[in-house]
Amino acid sequence: MKGIISFAVLIFVIFWIWNHVISPPKFTGFYYPNAGELSVYKQSPELDSLEECREWVEDISGGRTDQNFDYECGKNCRLSEAGGIYICNETLE
Repeated sequence: MKGIISFAVLIFVIFWIWNHVISPPKFTGFYYPNAGELSVYKQSPELDSLEECREWVEDISGGRTDQNFDYECGKNCRLSEAGGIYICNETLE
């Protein structure tokens, strides 16, 4: 039983190191200037952190204080095989 637990822990550690050290996550920002029209957006270049994504949104929005815009920061996004749609592992604000 100890061998199975040790093996599971080893697999988890390898997976964590791969995802956080060897291949750290990348973020892509999506800024929607009009929250009611999500087909119109601006996309950031690939960013190294969620904080960089939020800073990009702040810069591109010009520091807007109204609630008529929206944004997303996607983690490890890629273009779908069909094209035109981005698929992200996780979407954060």
